[in-house]
Amino acid sequence: MDLGDTHSQRKKIMTKKKYALGAIGLGHWFVRLYYALKKYDDLLYLAKGVGVSQLDKNKRKILAECNLSEDDYYVIQSGNELPKEFLDGTDIVQIASPNEFHKDQTIQCLKNGKLVIVEKTLATNKKEFNNILNYIRKNNQENKVLVHLHYLNKMPSRKLMNFIPSVVKKHGKIISAAGTLFEEINAEDIRRGSWLFDPKNGGIFMDLIHPVEVIMKGTNGKFGKCVSAKHYMTNRKMWEKIIKKKWKKSFFKKKWSFLFKSLFLKWYLKQDKKAFFKNSEMYPTGAYAKYVVSGPLYAEGATAAIRVAKGLSHGSDYRGVRLVFEDGAYLDLKFESSYIEKISHKRGSWRLKKKKDEGKIEIFETEEFTGKLAYEYLIEDVIKLTKGGKPSLSLTDIENIFGAVWKFQDKVKNEKILDTKLDLEKFVAKGVERHVDKRAKEKMNPQ
Repeated sequence: MDLGDTHSQRKKIMTKKKYALGAIGLGHWFVRLYYALKKYDDLLYLAKGVGVSQLDKNKRKILAECNLSEDDYYVIQSGNELPKEFLDGTDIVQIASPNEFHKDQTIQCLKNGKLVIVEKTLATNKKEFNNILNYIRKNNQENKVLVHLHYLNKMPSRKLMNFIPSVVKKHGKIISAAGTLFEEINAEDIRRGSWLFDPKNGGIFMDLIHPVEVIMKGTNGKFGKCVSAKHYMTNRKMWEKIIKKKWKKSFFKKKWSFLFKSLFLKWYLKQDKKAFFKNSEMYPTGAYAKYVVSGPLYAEGATAAIRVAKGLSHGSDYRGVRLVFEDGAYLDLKFESSYIEKISHKRGSWRLKKKKDEGKIEIFETEEFTGKLAYEYLIEDVIKLTKGGKPSLSLTDIENIFGAVWKFQDKVKNEKILDTKLDLEKFVAKGVERHVDKRAKEKMNPQ
């Protein structure tokens, strides 16, 4: 749906039937959908939930607001099949569980005739990813699966798709691109960290998807060879908190008396704390990848640099894309965090700029975005599917976007995790300044 949506256009997608939604995981990702769901309660409503954790204060609040009882929430063991009682009576299922379970849960939902929303990824490695794509194609389920890459529905991305051809026509083809997704340390990442950063769940590499999806779909580009790949431990103190939290959780599951557990834990952490953290396995929390990029809007030899990280110090939070054109002009897109979008009308911005010979910057065009949230567009896409429409991303689109991640995984697998102060300072500085390749920098800075 175009940016100029009107109320009458929205009425065209509305139906008298209200569709029942089942949510796998009433946590981080569902909450984002839930805020949008309130605006579309004439179309879609939460009917059931399932997860691996017991009901807490936040989940109970959601159930109460949706007029559901605690019996409508099912608890399963991690990795187990979804209960029949959860699937019965639902039309649509949102899969927002840890990424490693997405493939099996998607297949189970499709076998039970459900329309499936999958947050971010169908699988966490190339082999399983190709297996599920083959399953979907073989069983003619292409129009039953909506892979949700939420940055594509953010306003800067939607705007980019519309105006980039005219910018290229005026300023020449794209010679370099840079995408940055940096997030400051926060309690949510510490809470989810033990599985969020685990490579078997996709790890920090899954965040590469967002800058890639914006650049690839927004500019009709194709990511070729991954020519450079690095990964980083961005915040060791954050990692120690994650490991400590994970260890405590598993420790208190042991069948010992509470008193014995308390005494042993106090003694152990006091006696061997440093060794405990030193010997724990370390997962990367930052990543850098450089690709060769091609397409009708790109010059020969164009490249794209992608930098993503979590757990950075306060003041390093940044989400943006830079595109540099043949005449030296450059376009900066800035994305707002989901939190800022939730509490304000801010949806990001873009600036089209060029440096003059004397070093002054001339701004050709600028715009601050307002409008719908990404999850509002998601709901509209889902309703279209219920009416026989096609998903906004085809399986070929998804295959191409995730191909960049698999190339990165192959390239970085034998690389050492970088964590020195100098390595991290360079990585963060280049990410915040949206560092592009040498040819683009020369074009941007005329002598």
